[in-house]
Amino acid sequence: MTTSIHNVADYLISKADAEAGDNVTHLKVQKLAYYAQAWYLAIKDRRLFDNDFEAWVHGPVARELFDRLQGNGWNPLSVDHYGYSSY
Repeated sequence: MTTSIHNVADYLISKADAEAGDNVTHLKVQKLAYYAQAWYLAIKDRRLFDNDFEAWVHGPVARELFDRLQGNGWNPLSVDHYGYSSY
């Protein structure tokens, strides 16, 4: 059973410590989700989520996640703005 890419992104956003200067932009969450998928595949030999990534100029992009987060521009993402699901 896989989880949603949105659950993974929400989890990653929730772990950022903005007070310590750790900001997560939509570009950074795309890359972190890509690495989470890669490590999960390597360790568990199955996918963490069903989405595929496209090769874009600035790195890997999952279109569904991009569509959700693109309106934020280069501003840091926050759980307060996007909320997050139960894991």
